[in-house]
Amino acid sequence: MNLTMQQPEPAMRTDLKPWATCSIKPVWDDAQVHALHAYFNCCPESPDGQWVALFVSGQAQAHVGELWLINRHDQQTMLVDQQVHVEDAHRQAMQQWVCNGESLVYMSEQNGTWQVKRFEIKTRKLTVIHEDAQLFVGSPLMDVVPLYGKPWQPDGHQDLMLLDIRSGIAKTVLTLDQVLADFSSQIKAIFTDVTPDCIAYPVLSPDGSRVMFKLSAVGDGQYRSPHASRREGLFVYELQNTRPLGFYPSWGHPAWMPDSKHILRMKVIIDTDSMQVREIPWYPAQSNSHASPSPEGQLLVMDVARDAFTQHEFHWAIVVGDDAQAWQHLHTDPSPRHGTTSWRPVHPHPVFSTDGQQIYFNVNFGEWTRVCVAEVG
Repeated sequence: MNLTMQQPEPAMRTDLKPWATCSIKPVWDDAQVHALHAYFNCCPESPDGQWVALFVSGQAQAHVGELWLINRHDQQTMLVDQQVHVEDAHRQAMQQWVCNGESLVYMSEQNGTWQVKRFEIKTRKLTVIHEDAQLFVGSPLMDVVPLYGKPWQPDGHQDLMLLDIRSGIAKTVLTLDQVLADFSSQIKAIFTDVTPDCIAYPVLSPDGSRVMFKLSAVGDGQYRSPHASRREGLFVYELQNTRPLGFYPSWGHPAWMPDSKHILRMKVIIDTDSMQVREIPWYPAQSNSHASPSPEGQLLVMDVARDAFTQHEFHWAIVVGDDAQAWQHLHTDPSPRHGTTSWRPVHPHPVFSTDGQQIYFNVNFGEWTRVCVAEVG
């Protein structure tokens, strides 16, 4: 692909016009640290729009840091936790809002044990609510989050669990054995020489009725290694009756649409009732972007590393558009391939706020990576 190729500006729709003149600024003032948000499935802004949750580290790798909250209105800060040890800088502690914004939940490794912690905003009470499992993506309005075993060493934690944030009780809601039986032929086609060891990276739908996940097979077993495990497929289940809904052969950085029935997976939108796929005609032709929808599902935002939006290879760009033909370029990183030196690097991971008026994304400023916010109005 010609990386300097120019694309014609599309006709801009009314709902994209505010983003053409949006303001963009760093969320955290200190320019000599990494200040990061976790993932494109997790908005760092609380549902009420008051707080932004950040992982802050002065370490080059950003494998150890602190969790902070910053008030959007008066810029006051609140320390959540110190000495938070993470697997990588890519997702950090998977810090995310739960219980309608009453609490922040995250994971941290302590002396070889993975802990899931809850921080209650009003009381500032910090509690370890589960151990020996990892945390992935819940819904900020719900009281439960999904847990799974360590992909490089499941240690018997092969099933999908839901952890009740308030009670601390974790229940198995779907077993690996059921998934292996429900999708036997599909799994054999993508795991040709091994049998998966665990359900991995579960993402709850916004209303909590459905879940999507990968399957994982142990690789070299190393804690921080690109070959720690082999993870394949996109599996979708309805949770109430543990009913299989469908399968897609590759993961591709999926995100739930607001209706809890459709999945945005890079260049396509998947209807999980029928598993029919509809292409997004203008979506950039690359394999490493992360896309998430606006709260109403009208707009999409994604990061793009290798196409005409960027003009230079590996200068990440942030693009917002609809699912038809219109798009608007928001930002291009000033530095290529810089930022944290973590073995799994930070990506922008853009995500809309709950009210759809802000977009948060990580930006590389030389040796430091900082979360920025694009805001309309």
